[in-house]
Amino acid sequence: MQIYDHTKITTRDDRGNGGMVSSGSKHASEAGASILREGGNAIDAAVATSLALSVSATPFSGIGGGGFMMIHMAEKNKNVMIDYRENAPQLATGNLFDLDSKNNVLDEQNHLGEKAAAIPGTFAGMSMALEQFGTMKLSQVAKRAIELGKNGFEITPFLDWVMSTDSDLASTKFKRSEEAASIWLKGDGSTYKTGKNKKEYSNGRDY
Repeated sequence: MQIYDHTKITTRDDRGNGGMVSSGSKHASEAGASILREGGNAIDAAVATSLALSVSATPFSGIGGGGFMMIHMAEKNKNVMIDYRENAPQLATGNLFDLDSKNNVLDEQNHLGEKAAAIPGTFAGMSMALEQFGTMKLSQVAKRAIELGKNGFEITPFLDWVMSTDSDLASTKFKRSEEAASIWLKGDGSTYKTGKNKKEYSNGRDY
């Protein structure tokens, strides 16, 4: 197996025998590919990839969020979809957020802080997928994600761009949380740059 790190859209076709993993992070793709090498099936690899994305591409994929998983079982010619998107908290109401005179949400309450948090579904969905369709335990498929969290990982060009250039500017939001800043920003408040190793100790402890 080979790991390709495409930072630009190309017309190249990548093909593989026995399995293929594609994700938004080369670190996560390697996590999934390593599970296939160890004899895991596609579901095991998908969960390993998702958990590694939670560490190496946190602005887009995290254990505090949710998602969907579509599974095709070739032998049975059967398709399954698992919906593990987040749910609103039980006490959430239509007037949860404070609005200005133009009905715009004040202080980004729908993006930052406790009001913006939904009930996560990722771990529930991943666990269900493993139990019903996988062959490995959560502790097995989470190994690579834990290693990335404990030992750090090389910042990709795309993650660098999101943190320092993207119009949504993740780094600005992280600065509003002391804990998030301590994980994702350097001591002087600047971002980690492409190719630099980043240690994210908290993720390694959380698993």
